[in-house]
Amino acid sequence: MNTFIENNRPWLKLYCTTSRIVGWAILILAGAGVIILTLAGNILYGSHPIQYRLILVKSVLFDGVLPGILVLGIAQFIRYLFENGYKPGFLLRNGDKILYLYAFLLFAGVALQHLAISMMGINFTSMIPAILANLVLTVPKVLILIGLAQVVKRILPVIEESKTLV
Repeated sequence: MNTFIENNRPWLKLYCTTSRIVGWAILILAGAGVIILTLAGNILYGSHPIQYRLILVKSVLFDGVLPGILVLGIAQFIRYLFENGYKPGFLLRNGDKILYLYAFLLFAGVALQHLAISMMGINFTSMIPAILANLVLTVPKVLILIGLAQVVKRILPVIEESKTLV
């Protein structure tokens, strides 16, 4: 592993820097989106302000904030690999918990979205195909996040031990 890291150090630095830039850009754009959509809320939300705001929170959280945090965690992992004196940052130390939380929130977000849509007065039986489609698309994502959390939890001690052996 050490020879791979030494041979690819410039690429790892580039990936780390790119991941940090992209992660922060995603977080900044998500924050800007919240501000813009909140200011324009009266025009957009019409007669269902609470339901649309729930959908807005879900989309900003799952399309902006959580992926941005995930990308910043990847940047910390890459930096942890190629820098000898670097200690894991907060996101990396708690990466498994963050991924578990992301998986839970992803699943809860589907329920929140369907709750918001049902509050709009749409018939529940007509929503069953949409609910099943959302579950079919969400369950694999949740399982992947849980698997990644297990990998992060198990791989960090191995990397730390290999760094102390060198």
